[in-house]
Amino acid sequence: MAKRGTKRVFNAVVLSLGVALFVWLLLAMDTAEIGALLARAGWSLAIAFPLYVLNLACSTAAWRACLRPPVPFLPLLGAFWGGHAINGLGITAMGEVVKGTLLARHAEGEEIVASLVLYGYLNAIVAVAFSVLGPAVCLLWLDVPSDVVAAIFGAAAGFGLLVGAFGVALRRGLLGKLVGVGARLRIVKPERVERMRERAAMVDERVRGFRRERPGAYLRALALSSAARLLQVLEVCVLLAALMPERDLAFVALLGLFAHSAAQLLSWALAFVPGRVGVAEGGTALVFELLALRPELGLSLAILRRVRRTAGIAIGLVIALVVESRSRRAERAQTS
Repeated sequence: MAKRGTKRVFNAVVLSLGVALFVWLLLAMDTAEIGALLARAGWSLAIAFPLYVLNLACSTAAWRACLRPPVPFLPLLGAFWGGHAINGLGITAMGEVVKGTLLARHAEGEEIVASLVLYGYLNAIVAVAFSVLGPAVCLLWLDVPSDVVAAIFGAAAGFGLLVGAFGVALRRGLLGKLVGVGARLRIVKPERVERMRERAAMVDERVRGFRRERPGAYLRALALSSAARLLQVLEVCVLLAALMPERDLAFVALLGLFAHSAAQLLSWALAFVPGRVGVAEGGTALVFELLALRPELGLSLAILRRVRRTAGIAIGLVIALVVESRSRRAERAQTS
């Protein structure tokens, strides 16, 4: 209980600092220009939101490819969107728990855990690939300060090494080892250790055999995750095109690819900030300033993405509540 209380206090403090940073950014910059930019580009949200929904659909389909046997798409979309909404609030681990809970009526627990681990790993591979690709392409063709682009490239490559190490650990039975560590640290109750070891062994075996036993599903999951990532980049490009109508489409496309990479790295590095409030806006404004572009453009882009994200989170939370309510009614009907 004390640990939970400490975590809540930490989250509240960090969130408050993020809000304070966001307010300071608005006061420190040209507020009139930001307002004009947002008013000019507001229409782009009508395109960005459908792209966001398509991104979620592709991500859901990628997760579905990792499940055995496949689960009906709509319940899976509801579980994915609900968990995604919780993740969007900055409670990442809880978001994955919500996905599993909402899907519990359609698949076995071990299979859900294995599919989430697989999807998370494959999605991380694709995210790192895009984060490295963005600055690499921009080093060649985008006319902006190369040292800034090279720094983002180096940071993305560093995260790539971490993902690679995680993949090696997965193939060597990571989950089983984590249960052992939890038992030694007394995080896992002694009476639950053996059962958790058995489940972890099943999940580890499932993860190790996925690519070998189901190569088609493996490639399909990678392709769908890549399509989802492309849609995210396209969303950024649409917002930038509305914010910078004077720029040609080639520049906007390259800048959108780079901005997406930078935003992803900021999200990973500042994952401890709930919802990345303030730091996402400040980081994007700083990146634009380092690229010799107006920081107001970066802040406006981050605000537009925040508006779209807030709408997506709100819908996801409603979906999660509806799915959970239906599940409880179904359970009561079966027991009565």
